[in-house]
Amino acid sequence: MTTHPGPDPTDEAISWQIRLTDAPDDPALRAACQAWQDASPENGQAWRKAERIRRLAGAAVRAEGAAPRHSVPRPRAIPAISARRPPFRRPLAAATAIAATLVMAVSLGPTLYDRFRADYTTGVAGSRQLTLADGSEILLSAETAISIRMAADRRQVTLIRGEALFTVRHDDRRPFLVRAGSMTTRDIGTIFEVERNGPRRRVAVREGMVGVMAPTAGLPEETRLATGEQIELTEGSAHIGRQHVDPATIGSWHSGLLSVDSTSLADLIATFRRYYPGYVVVHGPLPAMQRVGGVYDLRHPADALRMLGEAHGASVSEFGGHLLVMSFRDTPRTP
Repeated sequence: MTTHPGPDPTDEAISWQIRLTDAPDDPALRAACQAWQDASPENGQAWRKAERIRRLAGAAVRAEGAAPRHSVPRPRAIPAISARRPPFRRPLAAATAIAATLVMAVSLGPTLYDRFRADYTTGVAGSRQLTLADGSEILLSAETAISIRMAADRRQVTLIRGEALFTVRHDDRRPFLVRAGSMTTRDIGTIFEVERNGPRRRVAVREGMVGVMAPTAGLPEETRLATGEQIELTEGSAHIGRQHVDPATIGSWHSGLLSVDSTSLADLIATFRRYYPGYVVVHGPLPAMQRVGGVYDLRHPADALRMLGEAHGASVSEFGGHLLVMSFRDTPRTP
């Protein structure tokens, strides 16, 4: 059975900032936010970082408002109305700017660092196909970064982030290895998929067989996976999830329609994040052990996230088409 870490403190901090910007005079909301900050050192650190960024954003908005406007008029902003409550009582431009600044500050740095380390990358909702000199093929999913090292005795791909499908030209003299953190996947003549999302790792085999080893994720010895098998690991945890899945669903994202046989809600949301043209904030506890399936249109990630969230007891609000907040209840219901 695979367990998933709790909500990301950064996501939680951004969510609290947005809610307090919307209702600054709500004492119950402020008390709940303070209780969340006191719950763990990580929460407090994330909050302090978000507060610093919010103050900078607020100053920028005030400076913009004080600037003379005698040039070409700016286009009027169209208010983004929540599905659960009326428009903001405070100026929407300020709230939107603060939220956007928070999102950019916490997410842009890691992305830029990944790009510096990578040989090949893709952007939001993008994909890329690579053919290596040995004839092997790599298909990169959205928001994916990899580096490649070809040597006389081995071929190694490092998955820095994201997801990729590998069609390998097998060569006993030059093993084909895919590294994702401490996890190493070794080709044994196959087509397989590897995903890296934060501390979580996943390998699924569409055809053939692979060997998987992850010393810091509960898998110190190589374990073999055959066609239709999938393994999920978390760095720093001994919990391992191994399932049988429909091989046809592996790599289905390349067609624009994601077919899911058995995955966690947390992992599915993480996939849609790579296709959403903005930032997805998750607030509250997810029913992480709930396995989900279905077919989802990756060309409309906001609709898919809204349907997915509401089916699992979350309220979903979108702001300006670039910020989507999923708020899960403390005791999420099972559909």
